[in-house]
Amino acid sequence: MTTRTHLRVTGAALFLTAGLACSAWGQNAQPAASTPRQTAPSMSVDAAPHFVDCHKLSGQDVANPNGEVVATIDDLIVDRGSGRVAYAILNSGSVLGLGGKDIAVPYDALTYDRAKGRYNISLTSEQIERAASFSPEEWSDLEHTTWTEDLESWWDETFPDSDERAEHDPYSDAFVRAKSSKATPTTINGEITRVDRRHKAGTEYACVEVRDADGSTRHLVLGPSWYVMGGAGAPMRGDSIKAEAIPYDTDDGKPSYVALQASIHGERVEFRDKNGDARWRVPTEPTDRTARGDKQRDSESHAAYEGRRWGTGQLMMLSDLVDAPASARDDSGGEVQQVILEERSGQIAFIGFDPNENVLGLADEIILVPWTLVSVDANHEARIDSDKDMLIASQEVPDDLNTLSSQDRLARIYGAFGIDPPTFNDRRHSMDSGMPSSRWSSDGELMRVFRNGTETTIGGRIVEVRHETLFAGEPDAIVVVVDTGDGERRVVVGPSWYMTRQRLEFKTGDSISVVGTKATVNGTELIGARTVTSGDRTVVLWSDDNAVWNDD
Repeated sequence: MTTRTHLRVTGAALFLTAGLACSAWGQNAQPAASTPRQTAPSMSVDAAPHFVDCHKLSGQDVANPNGEVVATIDDLIVDRGSGRVAYAILNSGSVLGLGGKDIAVPYDALTYDRAKGRYNISLTSEQIERAASFSPEEWSDLEHTTWTEDLESWWDETFPDSDERAEHDPYSDAFVRAKSSKATPTTINGEITRVDRRHKAGTEYACVEVRDADGSTRHLVLGPSWYVMGGAGAPMRGDSIKAEAIPYDTDDGKPSYVALQASIHGERVEFRDKNGDARWRVPTEPTDRTARGDKQRDSESHAAYEGRRWGTGQLMMLSDLVDAPASARDDSGGEVQQVILEERSGQIAFIGFDPNENVLGLADEIILVPWTLVSVDANHEARIDSDKDMLIASQEVPDDLNTLSSQDRLARIYGAFGIDPPTFNDRRHSMDSGMPSSRWSSDGELMRVFRNGTETTIGGRIVEVRHETLFAGEPDAIVVVVDTGDGERRVVVGPSWYMTRQRLEFKTGDSISVVGTKATVNGTELIGARTVTSGDRTVVLWSDDNAVWNDD
């Protein structure tokens, strides 16, 4: 059992996602027979997707833990490759008397309160005043800035227990083995038949399947999707490719390679140097802060390494994507009219493509295009990995996004483009690999014990906050020890993997009131908290006889 006397629980509040529930529509269009099916990202799914038009997010209120509206959402900053929302730009306006100060916060710090129709954030007015400013007029190019590092530094200072996310290259071992065996790069020459975006070590990588003149197919890892899909050589099905690569061992035994450089449809792109060092990495200058991951290079100066970087920046403003010019593989042109977010995961799901008048024979229709087929370059021009026939076979963006729902219906939309529909991982779980096990699930032993326990209410002062293992092999629980005046009581707040995503602060000495159920677990009397009140904030942990971490 591990204990800690002071714990700040990080993450988002307990009311989750504003998305719209869905049912589906449209014709069952089939991909062209000559187009191999492309695989979209595969992630675990814990509920039906919730789609929302990004236009509707702009201007939404943001409230602090006291229920005070402290800002509105001005814009979103997204990863150019995965489409995941990284930051939200908030405008304080006249709410705080700050003259409309703009700040940016990690998007995972925001959650949606369905009951009140607004976002919540656990920042006080004073913390917002101290936040790093964001000046849109200075951000014509997000790659040439230290702002994200400044924000991370401020965020870590404000919330010192927040998770460190070290940068890790999962393919570096391939180059170590190649060097030890004195292996030389292999030339891969052929046609791209599939473009995948696969998650590994917390990063989305762009990969391609290449069919050579003999009909053999090999899998090729290019690089992070934001780097690969943000350049002129963004791969599409049917493109020619000639690449230099080294072998990479996979669990399934299929022939796989990691690219050093490639010429894709005539565009040369460098991914790594001969030592396997990534072209997309720019190490930071040495600072007083601990370096994250392996950003520092002992053998090369920062200036020299920075000069070797290719490609465009990882981040882009969502507002720059709306109205951006867009074209398909066969140069069927138009523009991005809408951006549709899957709110639970915080990822772009679709763009609404508005073709030029009568280009596709579609008058005044906005066409749904899966984000997994879209690449956006540094000039904010979008390319769509589809042809005219696929666009015609796709679906029109409905007025009511409630009509986009079930996996069966989504399969028809994605099927028009010859790809499988992705599943969207709830961002409540995205920062921690510890998923709920059987005892924490709705019908699990621990939940049944607390569901059938004796209702009780206690109040007092916190004397200790612990991470405890209630069952061997199960995720830890956050347990608060409360001195009630008549003795100490142990309160199970929730599983650590979930509660460490919340912005609720437990400190020794604080007053606390708990409504819950009393039960015996492994011979020890515990109280399973249903609501917790600390100061003027009450947090609901159970609703409709089910814990919030099991809420679908």
